Amino acid sequence: MVASICSQCGADASAPAEKRRYFEVAPGTPHHRLLNSNDAPLDSDVTFVKSEIAKIDDRLAYLDGRAARLREQLQQVEEEHASLSSYREKNCTILSPLRRMPSEVLSEIFSCTLPSVSAAENCQIQESPWVLTHISRRWRAITVSNHSLWSHIDIIYPPDTDPASLYPLSMVETQISRAQKLTVHFRGCETTDSRPQIEMFQCLAKHSSQWDELYLLLTSAIFSLLPSFQDRIPMLRRLQIEWDTEESQEAAESIDCFQTASSLVNISVRNRFRSIPVLAPLLQLVHYDVDATWEMHSEFLKISQNLVVARICVDFDEDDQWLDSEVVVLPCLRQELAIDTDEEDHRILEYLEPAVARSSCPLHRLCFKDCPNADTVRQILERFPSVIDLAIITRTWIDSMVAEELIHILTVSWSEPFEVKIVAPQLRNISFGFPHGSYVKDSIYIEMLKSCWNSNNCALQSSALLVAFGATNLGTDADIGVLREEGLDLLLLEGEDASRVMDTWLFYSTCSCF
Repeated sequence: MVASICSQCGADASAPAEKRRYFEVAPGTPHHRLLNSNDAPLDSDVTFVKSEIAKIDDRLAYLDGRAARLREQLQQVEEEHASLSSYREKNCTILSPLRRMPSEVLSEIFSCTLPSVSAAENCQIQESPWVLTHISRRWRAITVSNHSLWSHIDIIYPPDTDPASLYPLSMVETQISRAQKLTVHFRGCETTDSRPQIEMFQCLAKHSSQWDELYLLLTSAIFSLLPSFQDRIPMLRRLQIEWDTEESQEAAESIDCFQTASSLVNISVRNRFRSIPVLAPLLQLVHYDVDATWEMHSEFLKISQNLVVARICVDFDEDDQWLDSEVVVLPCLRQELAIDTDEEDHRILEYLEPAVARSSCPLHRLCFKDCPNADTVRQILERFPSVIDLAIITRTWIDSMVAEELIHILTVSWSEPFEVKIVAPQLRNISFGFPHGSYVKDSIYIEMLKSCWNSNNCALQSSALLVAFGATNLGTDADIGVLREEGLDLLLLEGEDASRVMDTWLFYSTCSCF
């Protein structure tokens, strides 16, 4: 007899109806007694039990077959469902607003997909802008025609890595051909095979006339190639130079290939190991960020009469000759920072007073990297009531504890109905930055803000708390919400955004990958 299969559930409609459930055995029967005891069966019982097992096996075989048919039917249904869903999605994409979005808007959106400088690694086809060229012909055309999408070239050679495997020259050449101005980040490695690095830098140097910004982490091999693009960098506006290791500087006495860079206005030199002069068109500079001896600073600054921003780091002098040196006049200067990281806290005021006395402008802003003694900061604020903006950047757990002590000092002490103690009531902005995580209690910071904001004698208008590593939960604090609603300008940032803002506090050229 041909089996009749139900079209709804796949069951065998011709199978006999089996109403008896095999595990239901009538009480009082020998079978029931054997199922519920450990008694040995009689010969007659054995024959009956074997017959019962055979019936059960037949039923199980039938159920297995039925289940297999149902599974097959379910698979067919699921496959059809998936196929229809995919087909529906494809039809919906035809109606997507993205297909009708103006090219100019898409191009702007594409610009927001570029990886940040600090997140950039080697050129990867899975990253923007490369991945955008594989979506559709229209997206490819828009991406290729947007020169700004291709302007950032990030070349980073990690230690203990085969550099030949990182950057296909053909890929870099293609990117350069699609760009106009170039922002080049080249981070060499002294301990890695220099040949692929040299080939890559020579490739970039062939297009030096397109350079707009150049950030170099120099090795000895790359240093020897710098003269190759002298007089061929007419568009270069911003330059940052750093050295990979002490060995990288061994053959260097000076760098003079940038002297004829007619557009250069922003220069940053980080001499961690030895002071190497970088000769530049000083008269046209507006941003000066250099680690050097005071003698070198003095020589350069006398010529750099158009400087607006200067970061002066004196790391290589054994004495304090700059205190007795002649006055350097910078008529356009608006922001200046002098750093001497080796000095003890109690000498900061000793150095600051003559520097401010020489300036024709009052001191309005102070930023400390590595928080000095809290009492020293208090003395400086009391000595210079013109300071209205205070920023503290801490790098260690001890610095954070000192910063917490300073927060206590700046907190207005109350004794009803009068205020008892106010330190630096003139401060309009009080900000703290933590590059390596904050150890300051949130409650202490909030209490300081509330006390200054609610005091009629305090000028506080804004504050910032920046945590580069780690997190701050202040954004959800009810008191913070109230202060913001009442008008306090409060900036809370984490991660890369926090690092960038801290760099601007110290007038660093912004290149966080270094």
